Amino acid sequence: MKSKAPLALMEQMVMLLVFALAAALCLQAFVLSDKLSRREEARGRAVQVCQSAAEAIRHSGGPWEEALSGGAETLGAEYSEGLLQQTYNRDWEPVTGTAWAQADPAYRLTAVAEESGQPGLGLAQVSVYDIEEEELLFQLAVAWQNDLAAAISQEDKDRAQQEAETLAREIRECGNLAELAGETDGLGGWSRYFDEDWNEEPSYGRAAFTLWYNGERVTASWNQRDENGFAVGAVIPLCTVGLGEVRGHG
Repeated sequence: MKSKAPLALMEQMVMLLVFALAAALCLQAFVLSDKLSRREEARGRAVQVCQSAAEAIRHSGGPWEEALSGGAETLGAEYSEGLLQQTYNRDWEPVTGTAWAQADPAYRLTAVAEESGQPGLGLAQVSVYDIEEEELLFQLAVAWQNDLAAAISQEDKDRAQQEAETLAREIRECGNLAELAGETDGLGGWSRYFDEDWNEEPSYGRAAFTLWYNGERVTASWNQRDENGFAVGAVIPLCTVGLGEVRGHG
């Protein structure tokens, strides 16, 4: 009569194998669950970090360089050549300077300016990345209203004053507007129009800059334009030239 011991031993081995497989699956499930939990926690912290950076940038305001550099100062982050950045370790503690190589950098916050397409409207993209996984955790856009005059370069402001002084001199010397380039604006004054490169424009429709003479003085202005190049919205006075007197508007 054959012994049943080998069969029983085989059954036990199969049961052990099944138990080992089940334990491995449970362990993998626990590891995956922990990983997902830590990933969601990291994303939650990334959202908070992005929002804090966005508020700091918006609060600083001004031209994008000032907004980003001011935001970096508020956050204690670094700013260089148009890039705000801050690095954190796994505990979301900021890492700066020589501590970079010693603190196992894990996450990086960045903020870069983008073209808004609207004068006076600042726009930046704020992002947080997982350095080790090379993964974007969260990203948001922050916009702020800028002083429209800040969108005008100092070079254009200086050129506006030169053109206003030149036109005032031409009017004083000529005395007859009909002999000068320009047109009646329909508002009781006389105007001369220019594009963004200071080439003369035939009408106000696409003018970036306007010289307006009202019988007493010449005023140079910048005209806000839409995405198609048509003059709309705000008009910012740049300077006024009277009888030998220049009064700048900034």
